[in-house]
Amino acid sequence: MSIYLIRHTEVDVPKGTCYGQKDVPLKKNAEKEFAKLKRLLPKSYDVVYSSPSQRCTELAQFLSPNFKTEKALLELNFGDWEGMLWQDIPEHELKIWGENFVTEKPPKGENLLKLFERTSQFFDTLRMYDDQDIVIVAHAGVIRCMIAYMLQIPLENIFKIQVGFGKVYKFDLKDDSLMDQWFI
Repeated sequence: MSIYLIRHTEVDVPKGTCYGQKDVPLKKNAEKEFAKLKRLLPKSYDVVYSSPSQRCTELAQFLSPNFKTEKALLELNFGDWEGMLWQDIPEHELKIWGENFVTEKPPKGENLLKLFERTSQFFDTLRMYDDQDIVIVAHAGVIRCMIAYMLQIPLENIFKIQVGFGKVYKFDLKDDSLMDQWFI
């Protein structure tokens, strides 16, 4: 069983914008990037799961008209910070969150531990699909959590996992290891 994790392509928001669960559009050249990503995948796969966010469902639709959305794949909820420029978020709020981003949460948002729990629970359900190839279109936070879960990386080190726009990460679940990592 192979799982292909794909981060959505670049978004069309001002640089430095906090947009966890905020539905933001993709950049204009997204379809060209979609075609490049599809070439990195096997010729066929059994199922495509996607975050319900538009920036993910557009790619999922391109990969398979029968894709399934999954709320567990939503990005971290940044609450009151959604749509704000990081530089405009009150410094004292960022300081509190930054000192313990695993258990602290932005005002009216969620913490990293909650994101990790929902993504790892979803990941565990995939084990029922023996011998199937699964594609997941999601966000950087979700992919980092899945990689941290599979490789048992402490959440305090999660930001050391680099997850770029429009990148594919492949897991083979027979031995629970990260097999390949492709970059466009």
